[in-house]
Amino acid sequence: MLGLTRCLELEQALNQLPPDQRLAFVLHAIEGVGYAEIAAITHQTRGEVQAAYHAARAALRQRFANQFLTAEDASAQPALKGGLSA
Repeated sequence: MLGLTRCLELEQALNQLPPDQRLAFVLHAIEGVGYAEIAAITHQTRGEVQAAYHAARAALRQRFANQFLTAEDASAQPALKGGLSA
């Protein structure tokens, strides 16, 4: 279960998302509503809802990535930032 601080951080991050992304994420990931039903509610296509959901998920992943790294992931992080060498 998330602590109060994490819940507040998640709420703040959700509030910074564009409205369509926030709605798609909250309805699908938190409330468990299917893409087709969200599309009907929002008058969007299923594809538009899926795109908004995945964009929100990517933004949240980016925002919280460093908070959930393991020690092994953290040691590999500098190499990843430099990009791939040929």
